[in-house]
Amino acid sequence: MLSRRSLLAGSLATAGLAGAALARTNTPTLGKIKPANTLNIPHADLRPEIAKRGLIPRLQRASLCTSYASAFLIAYMQKLDNAPGVAPYASAEYVSWAALGGTKTANASSRFDQVVQGYYKWGAVAEADFPAEGEFTTARRPDPRVIDTGMSQWRLKADIFRANDGSYGLQPAHIAKIRDYLDKGIPIAAGLRLTESPSLVDYASVSAVLGLNAGLSSYGHSVGIVGYQDIPGDTEGGGGYFVAYNHGGPDWDNPGFKPQAGYFFLSYAFFAANTADLLAFTPLARGESVPAVPPMPHPATLLPDAPMSMIGRARK
Repeated sequence: MLSRRSLLAGSLATAGLAGAALARTNTPTLGKIKPANTLNIPHADLRPEIAKRGLIPRLQRASLCTSYASAFLIAYMQKLDNAPGVAPYASAEYVSWAALGGTKTANASSRFDQVVQGYYKWGAVAEADFPAEGEFTTARRPDPRVIDTGMSQWRLKADIFRANDGSYGLQPAHIAKIRDYLDKGIPIAAGLRLTESPSLVDYASVSAVLGLNAGLSSYGHSVGIVGYQDIPGDTEGGGGYFVAYNHGGPDWDNPGFKPQAGYFFLSYAFFAANTADLLAFTPLARGESVPAVPPMPHPATLLPDAPMSMIGRARK
């Protein structure tokens, strides 16, 4: 096995996430398990609710995928006023602009802490108020009316429960918190590394990413995490998989990932070894104020010889 610096995924065997033995042929599909069944396998699947709210995966057009993943969380958790008949997406372009306005750094919007700082200061707006126009540029600024709309919106509370410190890897407590959020109907966003044509593990109805392709360079990518499925007896994939909300649109069809309607799947083993940061948004309690988010050093200062594919979230 290659080292972390060579960007090959490790194993989750020591994390204790593999389930009890069960033949894979008896594996239920995501969303079909009842909590009271005799297997007692926990699960969550927010895809039906995402479709109900009109937030099916959309095509990333200009801003970084970190902004798209964050905008998805905001739109799901915070209803934004939008034109009649328009899907209620949050503007990823505005999220990127707010991150730049809040941090004043050239690398803004490549990490969740930068996005959160901008969101706390400038808020969020609907996609129709500040849509993407070609390539994202720092010179493009929302008009004052749009900024007033964003700043007047109530805020969600951000929880960056795994910060991007230049390293990859999750602890069992991170996985448990992700599952807890999903069980409560709250999606999360994850920044991770991927390669084209990764190795896959096949389950009854899906194929999940198992490992990086050692022959290709990795790249940073941010996605929503909207479901999980435990697979008892799955020692290869670490005990199950997460459902990832991507930004290629509902017709995204990359045979290397075997997606389904804009979603793809990440084995527990891969996800735990290759994730750099995690973000969730929750409503503020009555009388609660948004907490401060201290600025963090950019990973380039922590790993000066690291390739940009490890540092950024730019989509390949």
